[in-house]
Amino acid sequence: MFQLIKSILPKEEKFFDLFEAHAAKAEEAAATLRTILEGGEAVADNCLKLSRQEEEADHISYEVMQAIRRSFITRSTAATSRRCPLRSTTPSTR
Repeated sequence: MFQLIKSILPKEEKFFDLFEAHAAKAEEAAATLRTILEGGEAVADNCLKLSRQEEEADHISYEVMQAIRRSFITRSTAATSRRCPLRSTTPSTR
């Protein structure tokens, strides 16, 4: 049983670091959004700040997805999915 659990856990520590970084960025963006909603003279500047934070979070999300792919998709999984008879190789003509 332990071997099964161990086999499905991510093999990269970076994976967990990225989740923590994404959570921190979301918290930071939430604080910026609160500042925007409170109004004031810096609303435009804070909107730009929020936009940058969103881009940074998107980059972290991309890195998370790459880590997931490296950890969970093995060569045999990729080979199996290429041979899957249910996988369409031609675009739909609807």
